[in-house]
Amino acid sequence: ESTATSVPMLDVVVHNAGYGFLIDKEDDATSQQLLEHATQTVQVNFTNTVLLNEALMPLLRHHRHHQLDSVSNITTDVTNTSSSYDGRVVIVGSRAGLLHCFPDVTTAPTILQHLLLFPTTPSSPSSPPPPANFNNLESLLLIGEQYLTSIKEGRTQVKGGMPAVFPLPTTTPSTSATSQPVTTTGSSGTGSVSPACRWPASPYCMSKILIHAYVRLLASGFGEGGRSGVHVSVCTPGYCQTGMTLGAGYRTALQGAGDPTWLAMAPRSEVDHLHGHFIADKQSISFVQ
Repeated sequence: ESTATSVPMLDVVVHNAGYGFLIDKEDDATSQQLLEHATQTVQVNFTNTVLLNEALMPLLRHHRHHQLDSVSNITTDVTNTSSSYDGRVVIVGSRAGLLHCFPDVTTAPTILQHLLLFPTTPSSPSSPPPPANFNNLESLLLIGEQYLTSIKEGRTQVKGGMPAVFPLPTTTPSTSATSQPVTTTGSSGTGSVSPACRWPASPYCMSKILIHAYVRLLASGFGEGGRSGVHVSVCTPGYCQTGMTLGAGYRTALQGAGDPTWLAMAPRSEVDHLHGHFIADKQSISFVQ
């Protein structure tokens, strides 16, 4: 709220919030402690990132043909550069958030399948009709809540750690998946997921799947108030040598910052076509596997 009142507009927002807990810390953890870890993971990596971004979107839509140099804090006039977008949103995701983290992709909530199974933009004619309440951000937030409920009720067994620590499912996704859609009732946002849904064991993986889906939702133009005029993308920094990996990564933090910096600062002609895409080393990659 203080930012919204003190800053007239924003040029770029980069979301780099990240939280995860490691397997060596969960051996003696109680079910309640695992639930608390899972809750914090989903809240930091997904829910709070979404809520913050939604609050900042009006300031980004006020952006008009100029770009902030975040290094020198100098505003550079680029009014001669044509573009379909004004402000930019860059979210740091992860290859841990690929849809195949679901043990059976065909039972994943339909809204996630619709948003993530298709390599083109969500509004592409090649995509099937969206499920009921597709344009409701509340439906996506509800999935995060239902995932945590499944842990609380003992229907999902939690694993911590990064995907490099334990094997990922190898189920091949199918574009003909027919699981029941997530539904909402009235304005309360109550709803359900197919009973057949088998959730990812890693809260970190699930949180990244959800934030990837949010990027696709933004890029599609759906949602309250519309998202037109803001370029949004998500990228993976790679497996970096940080505290989250206990220094086991193969990239430095500086190398990991390469794509987020490029997406935030590159000339529009280099990144406009990547609206709604998942980026690794400046290349668009699949949200699925």
